[in-house]
Amino acid sequence: MAYLQDGRNANTNLATITVTLTGVAAGSTLVAFFVVEQIGLTNSCSDSVNGAFTQNVHFSDGASTSDIYAFTLPNVSSGSHTITGTTSTGTLNNLILYVCELSAPASLVVDGTPTGLERIDPGTLTDQITAGSVTTSVNNSVVLSFCWDIIGHATFVPGTGFTNSTSGAGVDTAGGRFNVEHKTQATAGAVIATWTDATNGSLDTYEVIEIAIKAPTGGPTGPDGEFCFVM
Repeated sequence: MAYLQDGRNANTNLATITVTLTGVAAGSTLVAFFVVEQIGLTNSCSDSVNGAFTQNVHFSDGASTSDIYAFTLPNVSSGSHTITGTTSTGTLNNLILYVCELSAPASLVVDGTPTGLERIDPGTLTDQITAGSVTTSVNNSVVLSFCWDIIGHATFVPGTGFTNSTSGAGVDTAGGRFNVEHKTQATAGAVIATWTDATNGSLDTYEVIEIAIKAPTGGPTGPDGEFCFVM
């Protein structure tokens, strides 16, 4: 299974936010991470070609100021896709949308139970920022983690064994930083997605989501027998 591309956006005082991915391959799965810096709204994610996403994770930060989501949409059509995050009001919102394309099976997309967690002052040691553990059921599932530093001091980097997203870190309209990382979990079992902020980890608050996308049960493999993973 391959991590193909991603895109990100941030805005404020609007009811919608969009990310456009071009050259999407037929049969891919889209994974969207959506942040609404206001709680109690009705929020959703949709695709211009294939319609509504499925919500897989939702949690609110400890201060009850933000809602954070992960959505998935499998087996999409080829071409250009505009993904839209929508809220029920456009007033006083900071919005973040980060969308990834994976080559993935058409069904049984999510592997294990996704997690979402707030980490406050986790420390500056390696791999201290995490949303907990996800247990995958098949080999070679792709594990994704979204991390948002609300305060914006962070220069956090992917955890051990994880690769940075192709779009890199973004900055929301309030100065908070956000990013996505990924890795192939070669052997089914428990996996913890981590981040490291060696400079400011004892000063900041992080909202973190971890979700695994199930690998196909057949198809092209590399020379070591694992599914090919390309950037």
